[in-house]
Amino acid sequence: ARLGLRGAARCRGRIGLSETAARRMATCRRVSCGATVAFLAWFVKACVDNFSRSILGLERELYPLEEWVLQYDEDAVDPDIAIFDPHHHAGSAWTWEKGWPVHDNILSLAWWCALKPSLQDAYAVQFPGAKELGGVRSPMVLHYEGEEILADMRGPGGRGHNVVGSIFLDHGWVSKGVDQECMKPVKEADAAADLHRRYPQIINGIIPFANLSLGAEVEPALQYYKKNPLVVGVRHSLAWAEGIARLAGDVNEKGEVNARTMTAYDAKFREGFALISKYGFTYDSWLFHMQVDEFADLARDFPNTTMIL
Repeated sequence: ARLGLRGAARCRGRIGLSETAARRMATCRRVSCGATVAFLAWFVKACVDNFSRSILGLERELYPLEEWVLQYDEDAVDPDIAIFDPHHHAGSAWTWEKGWPVHDNILSLAWWCALKPSLQDAYAVQFPGAKELGGVRSPMVLHYEGEEILADMRGPGGRGHNVVGSIFLDHGWVSKGVDQECMKPVKEADAAADLHRRYPQIINGIIPFANLSLGAEVEPALQYYKKNPLVVGVRHSLAWAEGIARLAGDVNEKGEVNARTMTAYDAKFREGFALISKYGFTYDSWLFHMQVDEFADLARDFPNTTMIL
């Protein structure tokens, strides 16, 4: 109370206010200071709750999928057997384009990268393909590049498998602002090749996505891939199941899938498929048991194309 009276007296003395007005001004100052302190406390708590400590140069928090994996610790059964991993993914939602809104501009990307990994997962469920592929433990969101892949191969305490090489499979790259539909995924092969350059123990071959349903219009993508010596084949999944469309097949930036029921018999798809052997590529697909007959019919009709199921 004495401090309030002194503050009021100072205000009254300096600017010639009445005692009542001076008291009001002193009260306003105290309220303003209190509101500022409350706001700063809220702001600090919001930052701690939402933003990763990595923005301070500290080690980032774990993604939910990483926490889940760390629940178990087991040694390799046959650690001396040389293994070539024929199918794994890599990438980072920070730098590998998925056609997601976080890649619209540098500000949205910076905001996304600053979030805690658990919040990145929570937001990502609204993006095409992310919810169905893991939900809150989505591998689509995980930062999974050279160090993370090698750590998985080595296992805890170096007690993992003897992996001597690997093949990278497409992981849903979609470049925005590219007019030619067939060229939207091609930069993923460049990113994978760069990862191999930095970590030569992995990604000794690349199988990127090619939208064969475009028919002959897919050829510029195949020509682009041919310039990359690590590209050995292309992938276009045949997986399709009613009710889980976005889980089945490759998803574009609009959430649309590139496989439909009986895709393997579509004339346009087969027109694009016929170009694979022209460039010496293999064909890779994942599918459900309902598409096994379609896959087998493709093999019979295109005997010069090596197909990988």
